[in-house]
Amino acid sequence: GACVAATSAVLAGVRRGYSLNVSSEQAGHVSRTEAVVLFQTPATARVAQRHESRLGIAKAEPWVSSSAAIGDLKVTMWGMPPGTSLYQYKLTGGKWLTDEDLQSAVLSSRFAERGGYSVGDRIELRVGGEDKLLTVVGMVDDNAQGLQSSAQGKVFVPLETANTMLHRGNQADFF
Repeated sequence: GACVAATSAVLAGVRRGYSLNVSSEQAGHVSRTEAVVLFQTPATARVAQRHESRLGIAKAEPWVSSSAAIGDLKVTMWGMPPGTSLYQYKLTGGKWLTDEDLQSAVLSSRFAERGGYSVGDRIELRVGGEDKLLTVVGMVDDNAQGLQSSAQGKVFVPLETANTMLHRGNQADFF
């Protein structure tokens, strides 16, 4: 009830297109979310901060998601704050991202296994026309993909790295 009311108020105050998923089960076992707000066009991180303070939302984190590739393999790139408190990752190797890891990536474990990737390996991540050489610093047990996805794995990078690759400022696709 309170979550739906808060979400409705957030959406009423945002002047961008959106879609909303309220089910935490849809977000998977690794996310501590009660609601996800998706935007048709990227929104600034200030949108989350503004609604967080106005509505008493416990936490709103800006995240980015985009189709990407490593070689010929399709992946989903996830950009999120390195200090995320909403994404509950389970490391299977290495470490999670830090604020200093702008040239680093964490891979989903099955993708890393199938591709023969290990901690310390260098990968070339391609998003649109942008290629970036990154060092694998960790692997996580998060192998779920959306029903319509043809991605073979996930690549997690700091939000700043994702936005740089997408040629945009401090923005997010969803909170």
